[in-house]
Amino acid sequence: MSSSIEQYLQQFQKEKIIYIPDPGNAGDSVMAAATYQIFDRLGLNYSMPRFQKLAACNLENYIVIYGGGGNLTGSLERFSSRVAYLVHRRAKRFVILPHTIKSVTPLLEAFGTNVDIICRESVSYEYVSSTAPKANVYLMDDIAFSLDVGDVLAGKPILSPFNRLASFAVSKIFLNTNIPVLEHVLRTFRLKKTKASFNDRLASDELYCFRTDGEKTDIAIPASNVDLSEVFEFGVETKDVAYLSTREVFSFLSNFKVIHTNRLHMAISGALLGLDVRFYANNYYKCRAVYEQTMKDKFKNVRWME
Repeated sequence: MSSSIEQYLQQFQKEKIIYIPDPGNAGDSVMAAATYQIFDRLGLNYSMPRFQKLAACNLENYIVIYGGGGNLTGSLERFSSRVAYLVHRRAKRFVILPHTIKSVTPLLEAFGTNVDIICRESVSYEYVSSTAPKANVYLMDDIAFSLDVGDVLAGKPILSPFNRLASFAVSKIFLNTNIPVLEHVLRTFRLKKTKASFNDRLASDELYCFRTDGEKTDIAIPASNVDLSEVFEFGVETKDVAYLSTREVFSFLSNFKVIHTNRLHMAISGALLGLDVRFYANNYYKCRAVYEQTMKDKFKNVRWME
């Protein structure tokens, strides 16, 4: 089945929703920001309890929505797998927003008819369709493609660094709502200094943005490389930090005409900005599969690099 993610989510406008964003770097923040935008456009009624509190929640009247991403791969100890195991039998409906999914067969086989799995490329779709016989499986674009870029760039931070830290402390002590990691909150105090450290990159209209984490490849990484997904990693747990990360990514990319990257969401961000994107593989099929699914025909400014 193929559909628009916003059209799909319309069915939950009168439901009580628990939203659990997929944690990670600034690329995950871009997906989270797009999700918050859709939820707000549709007027969805959602709450975001901490993961540690989910076990005690009565979920039988809730739609539990897990954020889009690439976390459902390999280890069943990953956060996404732990969430799925915890809620899929207890929720009225469990929804996984557009994801790359691989090597989690025991989890998929356990899903029932109350589970909707949305894949963001055909490789995952074929795998999930053949492995989760009871679940409802969909194929849709990565949710980041729905981002309203103008809204992000026109906006201002919801909280100042000091107010963000105060909000973190209040939520940590008195509330059960989701909160960013303290390290990410403190990192926002250094944002101006961080951006200033990359001022020399602005002399060129070409940016190298290759990944330097566990999904890196053996591609030669230039000395001028800036792994924006790590540089602007402020979290996904609140609209404030997700928008902050996303705004900084798009603002920085807007200084360039050409971007070389094997980061999926840096490629998507560049594509949405109309940049000349040179897109390279990560260490498994994810980047190529999403390129083939969505970018190859819809974004002529994106080139796949062999």
